[in-house]
Amino acid sequence: MHNAAVALLPDAADGALLILGTALAVAGGAPIRRAPAVYAPWLAALPAFIATAAAKAVNAYPGSPSIAIGTWVAVAVSAGSSAVLSIRRRWVEGRVSRSVRKAQDLAVDRNFTGAIEELDRAIGLAGETGSEAPWYSKGAALVVLGRYEEALECIDTALRMNPRNEVAWVNKGNALVRMGRLVDALKCYNSAIKVNPGYEVGWNNKGNALARLGKYPEALQCYERALRIDGAYKGAWVNKGFVLTKLGDFEGAAKCADEVVRLGGPGGVAA
Repeated sequence: MHNAAVALLPDAADGALLILGTALAVAGGAPIRRAPAVYAPWLAALPAFIATAAAKAVNAYPGSPSIAIGTWVAVAVSAGSSAVLSIRRRWVEGRVSRSVRKAQDLAVDRNFTGAIEELDRAIGLAGETGSEAPWYSKGAALVVLGRYEEALECIDTALRMNPRNEVAWVNKGNALVRMGRLVDALKCYNSAIKVNPGYEVGWNNKGNALARLGKYPEALQCYERALRIDGAYKGAWVNKGFVLTKLGDFEGAAKCADEVVRLGGPGGVAA
């Protein structure tokens, strides 16, 4: 652009600018996972800057042969480094996704120690810059093993990475319920519902916390909301039947039991 403006510089200055630009391009070539809001204006304006530079460069004086070659080398290095970083990121994301799926299968088989080991491998690959899934999944496994403080540390890491992850909020609520901190757990379930009002597990588990506090009418409303979202949610039918029993509505509780049987047997009560 400075050549297009006929602001020619000595080769040494041009070379320094190329080196600086290449270094900045390589350093910033990695895909941005969640750009801070302050970056938004610059990112929005970036295509216009590039288009302007390209338009001005069409008829611009290319500089000396060495600078012209250096320009193409700089472009190639910048594009290549960005491609390498993008490919590596995709590879890491694929490995992390496979590890999380394998950990989920191990958890289904009640092998929570194995699941945690698999999730630790995923965390070792992605750290705190990749997906938050290994962190909140590890937290869920630690809750089952009774290691609540460790679980909260993992889930809080996930929420620092992405505070709009409803699953992480529910997992944190589950840990707090096990620790007897029901009011704090309710705040977590409310956060999950605020992020995603259609997340039936958030409504169900909020109902469980309210039921533990003896607030059965409010708990019943939560179960009914969960069942409006997913009428085949067996755990919510079981929990609704329990609360109806507490409220003395035995006929309603029997209908809930019938729904559980119709859906294929007893569903687990979400904790």
